[in-house]
Amino acid sequence: MVDKARHAQKLGTHLTQARLALARAAPGINEVLLATSQHTHGFYEGFGFTAANITADGFAPGLDRWDMILRLS
Repeated sequence: MVDKARHAQKLGTHLTQARLALARAAPGINEVLLATSQHTHGFYEGFGFTAANITADGFAPGLDRWDMILRLS
């Protein structure tokens, strides 16, 4: 997570790109799974993640859980 005061500075993008580069370089990793919310799923869709499951109120009332997957191979 990036502090709201630092949004729109590409920090989250750079951190995500670095983590995905490490995952792609590691032998045997074929997919990346993550859990996020309805507020940030679009950010991850920009990297190619797709929703595998959505659970209403999955984190808390009004905060849905979006389980997402990115296939690397």
